[in-house]
Amino acid sequence: MDILLSTMKGHATVFDPFVGSGTVLTEAMRRGANFVGFDINPLAVLASKVKSGPFYVTALQDKADELVTRISLDFGKKIEADFPGMDKWFTREIAVELSKIRRAIRQESSLWARRFFWLTLAELVRQVSNSRTSTFKLHLRDPLDAPLDFKEVCRKYGAILENNISSYIEQAAVLAEILTNGVYQPAVKIKMHNSAMFSRISGLAKKIDIMVTSPPYGDNATTVPYGQFSYLPLQWIDLCDIDKAISNDILCSTHEIDARSLGGSIRNANEKAESLSEMSPSFWSIYKMLWEKKSTQGHAKRMAAFTYDLAKSIEVTGSYVKQSGYAVWTLGNRNTGGYVVPLAEIVSEVFNFCGFADVARIGRDIPYKRMPNKNSISATMTEEVTIIMRKE
Repeated sequence: MDILLSTMKGHATVFDPFVGSGTVLTEAMRRGANFVGFDINPLAVLASKVKSGPFYVTALQDKADELVTRISLDFGKKIEADFPGMDKWFTREIAVELSKIRRAIRQESSLWARRFFWLTLAELVRQVSNSRTSTFKLHLRDPLDAPLDFKEVCRKYGAILENNISSYIEQAAVLAEILTNGVYQPAVKIKMHNSAMFSRISGLAKKIDIMVTSPPYGDNATTVPYGQFSYLPLQWIDLCDIDKAISNDILCSTHEIDARSLGGSIRNANEKAESLSEMSPSFWSIYKMLWEKKSTQGHAKRMAAFTYDLAKSIEVTGSYVKQSGYAVWTLGNRNTGGYVVPLAEIVSEVFNFCGFADVARIGRDIPYKRMPNKNSISATMTEEVTIIMRKE
């Protein structure tokens, strides 16, 4: 990113169509760039909005003290969340404690502070629910692996809050020379949006200097189910505080967010595969091999659905990039049905089809993975490839 930004004048605009936890956002801010970020997952949008500031350090510390006091003075027993499976995923005692925290956060008048407190609550919910913390999927804990004692829930929230404030202070210090009265001056826009949608965001056409992202390596159902991971925390958060456009129907089931993500639907998968044959010969080659065997036709459909949505996202988001602008995508070649899917080649070919030229390709070992080296089907990824493309 540094090399590309050095060739541009003024505040360049960096775009991440799969913003996730906000890594590209924070790196762009450290370099004084404008930023635009999308994600389909409300929890990812919340995390990125919190990381974008404002950085009112003293005010946040004061508000956090007031929040902890409100929680300690709340002796109510009313449970503030209600959704299918509530009793399955939370004991009543823990739900009562989480409700105290939720009521206290709602009493905070500043939206920026509420968002910070909601994100902290999301971290706590994962730790105190009856779901295992060793996987992104929702699985009941082993009875011997009991969640945190309900008497410790509010204390634990305070500890997580203190740790998050420390990170907030560190980020404010790094950005000190760029901030004006605690506010990051270059423009930051983070929106809940599906980057694979056919509709384009008005006003973004040819406005992006650099598109930097690391998209999913496959559909959420067979890779990392981020939607399931987010489902329980989001039940305790006021969605309107994340984005006023969010509808509650995104939490209608534990699988809804994943179903809306890339490759979430395999409907008309064969037709989608044929439409990709001209865009990516590498895709078509692996698809035909998977389709030839009855035992791997399901894999072929899922791969086609995911690749089609990914290609659509490239087509749409690529239209936002300026002429001579860049796309920098970090990818992994996953295994499916006993074959390696050459995702880097596929994405490169789709970009070529959409008017981008190859500039460079950089490989690296993945230094840290929140997944096992093998799953029930095959080995998982240990390497990534970053491809750099330039819009002609």
